[in-house]
Amino acid sequence: MNSEHPSNALAKASQRPLHRRFAFWVGLFIGALGLLAVLHRLEELDNRRQASPVTPAPVVVEAAAVTPGPISRWILAEGTARALRRRSLAFTQSGEVVFIAKDRAGKPLKEGARVRGPRPGERHGQLLASVDRRDHINNLEQARAAVVAGRKQLADAEVELAKASSAARLAATNLRRSEALYQNRALSLSALERQRLESTTAKASERQARLAVAGYGAKLRAAKAARRAAAVALERSSIFAPFDGVIARLNIRKGELFRAEHVDPRTPASLLSTSPLTIIALGEVELTLEVPFYEAQHLAPEQRAVVALGGSEWHLRRRHGRGAESGDLGVVLEGKVYSVSPLLEPTARTVRVKARFRQPRALLKDGMFVSCWIEVGRKKKALRVPHGALLFAGDRAHVFVEVEGRAQRRGITLGWADERVSEVLSGLEAGARVITRGRRLLRQGTPIVVRDATTAAAKSIEKDAH
Repeated sequence: MNSEHPSNALAKASQRPLHRRFAFWVGLFIGALGLLAVLHRLEELDNRRQASPVTPAPVVVEAAAVTPGPISRWILAEGTARALRRRSLAFTQSGEVVFIAKDRAGKPLKEGARVRGPRPGERHGQLLASVDRRDHINNLEQARAAVVAGRKQLADAEVELAKASSAARLAATNLRRSEALYQNRALSLSALERQRLESTTAKASERQARLAVAGYGAKLRAAKAARRAAAVALERSSIFAPFDGVIARLNIRKGELFRAEHVDPRTPASLLSTSPLTIIALGEVELTLEVPFYEAQHLAPEQRAVVALGGSEWHLRRRHGRGAESGDLGVVLEGKVYSVSPLLEPTARTVRVKARFRQPRALLKDGMFVSCWIEVGRKKKALRVPHGALLFAGDRAHVFVEVEGRAQRRGITLGWADERVSEVLSGLEAGARVITRGRRLLRQGTPIVVRDATTAAAKSIEKDAH
């Protein structure tokens, strides 16, 4: 085993502290140089900013004046659209479908085809479909024959009644004469009794004839009722268009067997799927809306109702100003509230409201779920700001106002809102120019240049004001 010399070990131990101290001083020196360099750079940048300040370029914006004018309060409701005139048609008798009408092009009717209802003076509209009617035709012919026979029997009975009545009157006259002769002792008692018997018999024959006339009259009425029933059965073996409309559902085909017991009227959906034909009129639509009870208290019949295709997007534009710069609200239908139910739905705590709309084209489809805005209040003069000027930080609204060529941020309090403008309760004064285009590029004090062009929002406000 080799051992190191004691003098060498002592020399190595004395060198270790020297190396550590050297590394420490070198690192401290380098750190001091880096700190001095950073401080020098910061001082240089500060001197540059002070020597040549940079002025930001102005932002080109558009503005609109805040003006007083009318504004409406709206309530949003959602519901299902149904054609106001809608009829599910069925045969009352089972049978084979032997006829389906053709459209104007000569092809069998199909869903979406237009049909014609009855015109003035007509009992039925266009014949659409029929089942096998031979049995119904035979029943109607038999009923008609029974009516003819009943009329003849009644006429014969009336003739017999006339004869019996005449005989009864004659017997009554002879009886009075015989009684007068008997009183004068010119007629025997036995002859008087025979005359009384003849009168009684004549009266009985008259009563019998009257009963026969009544019986044949009742039989004739029954025959006429059977004839009407046979005519109705024959009529109901065919389907006629009850009004001008469009075939919404067609569940039969020629040659198929229709069974009347398969029609299920328990729910609208089951009736629609099991009836042979369903026809709707496209001109007028009814919305059934469910409105929360705390908002329904503001509703009444004849209030203005508006449906915009994509009503929820309209709602977002109204509240947040999105899309208001383009002024595109889509296709809008206007109608009126038809009824407000006094009952409260026990589970949903809502009130049923119905609104009706006339539409030149089939914009609202039967069964479509839509959003509807109902106008429940209107102010003739309110301070208004276009939606295109609104900005939101959380639930707080603010706008930028042009003041001496710079943007000034103003917090505002909003009131009512409609599809284009919102009411300003505080934070702005009439005549202030709010930024409507380019507002998202602004900060407090940003230089701005207002373009001379008038925005669509400003145009709409000026139009409403006049």
